[in-house]
Amino acid sequence: MIIAGDCNATCQHEGRIVGCGVPCSFAAEDSTELQDILRAHGLVALNTFGPAPGHTFKFGPRTSQLDYIFTRVAHADRDAKRDHGEQKLSDTFQVDEAEMRAYLQQIPMRKAVSSDSVPGVVYRICEQELAPVLCKLLRYMWNAEHIIFPRVWCVAELIFLPKPGKKTSEVKDWRPIGLQDAVAKSVMHLLVDRLKPHVQDWASSFPLYAYMPGRSTRQALQVVFAHCDAVRHLCQQEADTIHRRFEGWKPSELCGGIQVCLDLSSAFDRVPWHHIRTAFTQAQVPPDLAAIILGWLSCSEYQIHNGSHTSCIQVGRGVKQGCRGSPTIFLAFMTLICRRLNEKLGNRFCQEHLTQYADDTHSAWTFHSYEELRNCIWQLSVIMETLEEFGMSLNDDKAQILFTVRGNLRQKARGEFTTKVRDKLVFVIEGEQGTRHVPLVRSTVYLGAKISYDQFEAQTVAHRMQKANVRFWQLQKFFTSKRGLSVPQRIRMWMATIRPTLMYAADCCLVGPTLQRKLQTLTMKHFRAICSCPSHIYHISDNDLLAKYQVAGVSDWLKDAYARDACTNKVIGISTEVLARWHDKLRDTLQATQHKLTHVAREIQPHACPVCGVYFDSRKSVKLHMYQSHRPPKPSADSQSPEGMSVEPPKGMPPTDPQVPEVVSASTTQVQLDITTAGTPVDDAVSTPLNPAPEVQAPSQVVAHSIPSSDLSVVPAFQGEAGLVFDRSVHSRDGLPTCSGCGAKFRRWDILRKHINKGWCPVFAKHDAPALSALSDVKALAVQDHVPITQRSEVIQAIADRGLEGLRLVPGIFEEMQNRLYPRVAIVVWFESEGRAQPQRIPSSVLLFSSAQSCVMTMDVDRAGQIEEFFGGLENSGHQSQYQQTELPIDELMQIVRLLVRTSVRHEDAIQTLRLDTGLVWFVKTGDGTPDTTSIIPYLQAVAAKLHGRENTEMSDRPLREIMFMAILQKLLTKLDEVAKDQTVALRCQQAGWLTTEQKWVYQKWCKETRTLVQDKTKVPVLHHTLVTSIKNMLRMVDE
Repeated sequence: MIIAGDCNATCQHEGRIVGCGVPCSFAAEDSTELQDILRAHGLVALNTFGPAPGHTFKFGPRTSQLDYIFTRVAHADRDAKRDHGEQKLSDTFQVDEAEMRAYLQQIPMRKAVSSDSVPGVVYRICEQELAPVLCKLLRYMWNAEHIIFPRVWCVAELIFLPKPGKKTSEVKDWRPIGLQDAVAKSVMHLLVDRLKPHVQDWASSFPLYAYMPGRSTRQALQVVFAHCDAVRHLCQQEADTIHRRFEGWKPSELCGGIQVCLDLSSAFDRVPWHHIRTAFTQAQVPPDLAAIILGWLSCSEYQIHNGSHTSCIQVGRGVKQGCRGSPTIFLAFMTLICRRLNEKLGNRFCQEHLTQYADDTHSAWTFHSYEELRNCIWQLSVIMETLEEFGMSLNDDKAQILFTVRGNLRQKARGEFTTKVRDKLVFVIEGEQGTRHVPLVRSTVYLGAKISYDQFEAQTVAHRMQKANVRFWQLQKFFTSKRGLSVPQRIRMWMATIRPTLMYAADCCLVGPTLQRKLQTLTMKHFRAICSCPSHIYHISDNDLLAKYQVAGVSDWLKDAYARDACTNKVIGISTEVLARWHDKLRDTLQATQHKLTHVAREIQPHACPVCGVYFDSRKSVKLHMYQSHRPPKPSADSQSPEGMSVEPPKGMPPTDPQVPEVVSASTTQVQLDITTAGTPVDDAVSTPLNPAPEVQAPSQVVAHSIPSSDLSVVPAFQGEAGLVFDRSVHSRDGLPTCSGCGAKFRRWDILRKHINKGWCPVFAKHDAPALSALSDVKALAVQDHVPITQRSEVIQAIADRGLEGLRLVPGIFEEMQNRLYPRVAIVVWFESEGRAQPQRIPSSVLLFSSAQSCVMTMDVDRAGQIEEFFGGLENSGHQSQYQQTELPIDELMQIVRLLVRTSVRHEDAIQTLRLDTGLVWFVKTGDGTPDTTSIIPYLQAVAAKLHGRENTEMSDRPLREIMFMAILQKLLTKLDEVAKDQTVALRCQQAGWLTTEQKWVYQKWCKETRTLVQDKTKVPVLHHTLVTSIKNMLRMVDE
């Protein structure tokens, strides 16, 4: 009896009644009633045991099958429920005995097999006797009349292994492995080797990096890292900094990047067989070979043992994990999906945006406009829908998206495509099947590496170091035990077990000097633990220890890996240009790192002793070493004068200031000294002699207590107990947070302050002990772009020839004068040594002007005397200036200085006001300092103090300006609530002209005539509740 027709009801998979080939996405109310009828009458749905047919009903995202063919169990054939039918070959399958013997020899002897199978070592021993018999058996089973398979070859015994890092409390925490018969695996190996050429040629043009010859995780990671680096570079170009605004830069509309890692749940177990048949057909696999493999799949069963109970599960889809043919079959399936995506999204879509390694799907995009971002999200929705169309199950909670955006519309993009669900930030993806929420993260782990749009190199290296350290301490008893293996054997064991864990993925990203030192440090920690050779006891350097056991360093490992990549990347046939560019970048980074680590730059090396050349870990260690090993002898008590008393200089020499440090430098005809007149009488400082002390020669450096030299002119810094003390007028450039020493640009002033105070500037940090050979280079860094305008040769020549009108001929001079916000004052005094140091005539105007205690003075040795000409007139002017002959009183000069300072401050405030973003301006009163003041400033100060005190841990990770803006909005809501509840407050607002009698808030504008705020009649007043709602919406948007 056969019943066929439209039952208008759905069925769910149930044992031997309904098979797995039911495309049902939901359970209808009458499905249980239909299956009760099937159970009661012993019926079987025949057309549900084959490949999943197309759905016959669809309503929105719901799909189901309503047409069934039922028959009684007693009348149904035992194999009909799997619906593989009777398949035949065009000819008898031919297998040579020598070929079969070769595959029997490849059976692993230690591989586990099913419980009722013969171990693989038996087949290895009896290969000569088994090969002829097995060939005859295959010719009998696979011929033109029928295709049959021994049941023992089709049954896989399931063994569950715990997944690493899981608690094994749930089913998903176990990984199922199918144990098969050894001969079955050997025969499948033969079939797969005949299948591979067809599938691999068909998949060679797609970015599938698993199960392909010459491809591995290295290429997949390099493609992903190249995308991260490209987007990071794009965002850096669009970074909004004070320096770029100063140069007139304007941000673009929108740019950034997006990448997603999709999680396919049980991907191998969900592969539909009819898609495998389609993939074999498109790959032009021989029909006989495809029929044998598909027939073998259709007979697959799983056997599960639980104590004394054994159960067999018949399979209607998927490939066995552990089967020799599963990787190649899955490769053909993923290639079919890639071709389908190219048909939907473009011929080169997968090659440009997809990176697939087995079931790990990674997609990445770079966009430069808002429309491109929308298109990227639409393409992502198509990818997810296509994967579900091919039977894959996406876990949106385990998928992760990395999203970064820059430009004027970045807030709009974040507001439209991101939201919060259960206090977690998610990315919103709109598609035909509905809305998806995918977790939004800053970084994630992909193929064992950390990927992000920030410092993914440092994150990956830290991740691999943590993995290697855990692995080392797991094997620590084998590495450090002295009773077992010898030291060379333990090192070889480390190279075989720990080094691959440490260097995996780290040799695919850009490893700079800092990261390479970290890798080398961890390696040497492990080696010294293995060799029992602490550095503080045996004093053996790292290089000597590596050379003793003939072990290469991290740089050599990276170089070998890059050399292998150079040969491999040319023949993989995919992403050749991307991999070539990334390989060049890796090689250039390695060369620059080696140069920086092996060639110590003398002018910027802060951790080397300038006398003996010994290297230390920090400047503090160098100073301690200098104090202990190279401390100059203390002068005798007779030569020291009492504190506060001056020493009478020799006859003919000016008096000596005890606060000026002694100089140790080479004898020169010109000597210059930078001093700071902080609390020191100017007259004494100006008259300080320069007495060269005996030289202290080192191999290439000279020790000095300050920075005097004939080649160096650096503006000094105030010195404190902790090092250099930041001074904005000295250490900045052009009124911006730019270091005046090394020229480094920073986003904020506090970073520049740390740069100076911590001694990170290679110019200011080395001013206490420079090398003579490096002084010219340091000078070039220190005085770069800092030559005063009036001392430049082209400016002097232009003014001498045509007067002030000649400045128009100097290119860029007016723009530079406009950008100079601070008037730079440098007073230079010359001395020329001829035997005994005789001071030249010092302009009296210089002496008077230097009386200001806040000025930084510089004594320079210069034969030309240009600064004297500056104060008295220009060179070649033909006459002396009247100003040089007239000396102003000190009171008038101080008044002039005050006026100049006041004018400069006003000028700077005016320029900063013009640079302000006037899109949203808040005008507040400063308040009178009383507790009942109406100003909001005390409230904001309290909020800032609370934030800095870390009293509220929830707000500690937010920027200060965001907290302040939220505080302003919250305070505004509070005041509006007071207006609604207190009539006195409302009356005061009406008297001020802010509120109408109808409780509507008016717009105001500035009146130039009355210089007050008046009501703007062109705009309609806003209702009170409308204003409150708008402010609450703003507060919510800022909080999100």
